[in-house]
Amino acid sequence: MSRRRDPGKDDRLFVQLALDFDDNPKIRPLSDKAFRTLVQLLLYSAKAGTDGRIDPALFRTFGTPKARTELLTNHPTRPSVSERDGAFWLHHFERHNRTVAEIEELSKKRADAGSKGGQAKATGKQDAKQVLQQTGGSMPPRSPDPQITDTRSDQDSSSSVQLVDASRYGTDDELNAQAIRSFGYLELEDFPRVRSEIAKATGRIPTPLQVTQIAQTILARGGAKRSPTGYVLASIRADWAEWQQWLDSAAAS
Repeated sequence: MSRRRDPGKDDRLFVQLALDFDDNPKIRPLSDKAFRTLVQLLLYSAKAGTDGRIDPALFRTFGTPKARTELLTNHPTRPSVSERDGAFWLHHFERHNRTVAEIEELSKKRADAGSKGGQAKATGKQDAKQVLQQTGGSMPPRSPDPQITDTRSDQDSSSSVQLVDASRYGTDDELNAQAIRSFGYLELEDFPRVRSEIAKATGRIPTPLQVTQIAQTILARGGAKRSPTGYVLASIRADWAEWQQWLDSAAAS
């Protein structure tokens, strides 16, 4: 008998921790602060899509010097965090968690599986898009984040909102971290879920900056938003073709 998909299934991105994670001989002796710092590093890497790589400048913002030293020295050859090639790396992150490449492959498979019914749904998607646009205002809301600049005109749309000047950040990790912070300034919740929803809807893995850009653009269209996060998620599903094209254009540029 086939199992029906649970409509309440949580589709957010996750990190995986084995049930005996806390019993590992190099994890058990860690202080509470070091243990918390390790979990925060794992969550950050999964959210930012760095496959276990942490930029040195960003690494120093996690925990305390003592906690970071514990993670770098809790095993003579296989510490929880190691330094190499000018960066810090979480031990075997890719062995226990999906890499960006694996997530992209899974998204592509889902997109290919759903493409057969895409044409039949096109009319309904367009109608939904028109409803969203008709309920929106003509001017975007003022951004609460001073690093976000709204340059949207009455013409459109997905490429008109500029978020986070990339030239101000020396590394991709720093840019990703600022993009995630900017997402929070939009009064939105659950960055991983929104990113996962974009990936499922478009078959493309967006960068953290692209996630925030898409969310900001949707909110800039106005309309009643009792639940801004729910509004963004619904708009991503309804306008999947638009965001797919937008991500393709971003990748080609």
